[in-house]
Amino acid sequence: MAKPALAPDGEALLDQLNRLGSLHWTHTWVARANDFAAATPLVRERVIRVQLMRGGDYDGLWHWSIITEHDEVSRNAGPTNGYEMTCVEAGEQAEMAWIAATKGTSLERRQELRNTRNAYAAAKDPE
Repeated sequence: MAKPALAPDGEALLDQLNRLGSLHWTHTWVARANDFAAATPLVRERVIRVQLMRGGDYDGLWHWSIITEHDEVSRNAGPTNGYEMTCVEAGEQAEMAWIAATKGTSLERRQELRNTRNAYAAAKDPE
């Protein structure tokens, strides 16, 4: 198995994670630089966690997981957690898992609505 890449500064990783998609990434705890969580405006809680593992068989790997406690999140849409070599890869896998787990639910439909602009917004600020 290849050796995981060394983790850059926590703030640099946070910037990279926030470029992935529609979720908002933050530090899970201020004191832990290599521990991140993602939230969506559609659910009030954090929906994803990515953290650097220390010790044991997974030392140096990035663990990701999605929170499946929300009523509309499918637990049968594929993996809900895993390990990746880099933080960004873990974030990408977690976001893909979240999208798959919410596909076809009102969470997906509300996200689509958030991404569309109404006629007033388009007239006010044409792209």
